[in-house]
Amino acid sequence: MKLAPNLTVADYFTPWNVAYLNTYDFDLSSTGVLVLPDQQDSPYPHELIASGKQGIVYVLNRDQMGMYQLNDGGKIQEFPLVPGATYDVQFGSPAYWNNTVYFAPNASPLMAFPLSGGLLGTPLKVGKYPGSHSPSISANGNTNGILWVIESGAQLLAFDAVSLKVLYTTNHGNPVLYTSSALRYHHHHRHRHQSSQPRRLYRNQPVVSSMCGRGRPRPRHRARRIQCHPAKPI
Repeated sequence: MKLAPNLTVADYFTPWNVAYLNTYDFDLSSTGVLVLPDQQDSPYPHELIASGKQGIVYVLNRDQMGMYQLNDGGKIQEFPLVPGATYDVQFGSPAYWNNTVYFAPNASPLMAFPLSGGLLGTPLKVGKYPGSHSPSISANGNTNGILWVIESGAQLLAFDAVSLKVLYTTNHGNPVLYTSSALRYHHHHRHRHQSSQPRRLYRNQPVVSSMCGRGRPRPRHRARRIQCHPAKPI
């Protein structure tokens, strides 16, 4: 949905099968929207990407999202993220870096889709990780990209953002559902319980901070060093 300056609805997108989605709890709002940078090689330079529990990916024109049309006539691109899967596929927002869009669907491979001409191409896939948490990217501009993913077994995983080669994994306890991670400078933050536990991975690498979530408050703990191997240079 796009709002005008006076907060009235200026534009919106609703899947044509919205009644079916509502009946079977396949709501579109299980993920956030990814607003892409301007696509100079696309006839629609202002695009966004949306998805939902059913795992259908929608590439839309932000200037004219299409509202409600039969067979989603206003979309730029539409396809199933995991062919054959129809339920509890996507709960986390995708991430963008260097003309690549990253998805971490539930119980499915991590996917990196190349973006060209405003369309998503054939993805690079790796592994099969449960959880469907929103991936994050850290990088030095357009180089040295690292893709961060949290899976439901409480592992924090780091991948080379180009090759999807695993750089390292480590365990941080039990995250809550729909966990999202955030990156700030050399620190990596994620939500877990109601306590704050900064944990240093290794020198010059992110610190994982648990901040808030569901459940009863827990006492504050002293930081402790996590033993893990340094990532190899990308």
